[in-house]
Amino acid sequence: MILFLRTAHAARDGVRTLVFIRNPYRRRQIQMLGFYWHFLDGLWIALFALFLFLY
Repeated sequence: MILFLRTAHAARDGVRTLVFIRNPYRRRQIQMLGFYWHFLDGLWIALFALFLFLY
């Protein structure tokens, strides 16, 4: 949640957006958040398919 708020705050200003995206630490945080989001998405799809076909 904190990362989302910081990203939303940085998105209001063009210069701040460039600095935020160019920061390798922040970029890694956003990438890891995306990987986690997609992992959970895949997990939900797998669980849905498992329950759909087993019951």
